[in-house]
Amino acid sequence: MQRFRASERKTGKAASIRKLASAAALLLSAPILLSAQGIHTNFDERVLSSHNRERAELGLDPLVWNPRLARAAEKWSSHLAATGRFEHSPDEPGQPLHGENLWAGTRGYYQPEAMVGLWLKEKKYFKPGTFPHSSTTGDVSDVSHYTQIVWDETLEIGCALSRGAAEDVLVCRYARPGNVYGKELDFEASAEEVDPAEVKMKPFEAIFRWLRIM
Repeated sequence: MQRFRASERKTGKAASIRKLASAAALLLSAPILLSAQGIHTNFDERVLSSHNRERAELGLDPLVWNPRLARAAEKWSSHLAATGRFEHSPDEPGQPLHGENLWAGTRGYYQPEAMVGLWLKEKKYFKPGTFPHSSTTGDVSDVSHYTQIVWDETLEIGCALSRGAAEDVLVCRYARPGNVYGKELDFEASAEEVDPAEVKMKPFEAIFRWLRIM
C-alpha cells in the first residue's frame, strides 16, 4: 500500500501551546516509483521551485533557500525517519520560532513536486479572511500547509528529506513563520480541479500544534 500524510505548525505571537489530533489522509492511486537517487536529484531546487511557482501566481516575493533552516530540517527529518514518529519539533528556548510543514509517504514512491503538491491541494478550501478563519470548511487545518507556503511575511525556507524503514519524511522550515492569528489574508487562490480518481482516503493520525497569545 502506498500512502502519505502531512502535518503543519500553526503559530501566533507568543506563548501557550495546545495540541490537537486529526484523522485524514490521501493516497495517490498511481504513484511514480523512483530510486533514492531519483528523488534526491536537485532536491533543493525542486522543492523551492514548487513553493515559488504558487507564490508567483499570487504576486508574492519568492522564497530564498536558507541552508541553516535546511540543516535544522534535516536534523528533525532524520529523527522522525529513524523513530517512525510523526510530530512537530519542540521549540528551543531562546531560539526564534519557525514555521514547519511535515510530510511522510511510502519509501521511494514520491517526487518532491508531489510532496509539496499535497500541501498545495489545500488551496481548494482556502478563502480570503483573517487567519484562522481561512477555510471554506470551517476547519483551519484543511488549509494551513497552504497558507504557510503563501504567507507573505515568510521569505526563507529550508527543507530536508530523510528515508526510514518504510517511509520518506519531508520537513520544511519557514522564516518568518506564517499562520499567525489575526493576520488578514486577502488574496484569491485559484483552486485546481482535482480528478476524483486521483485521490483516495485512508486514515492516519497527524498532530497539529498551535501557539498563540491570549
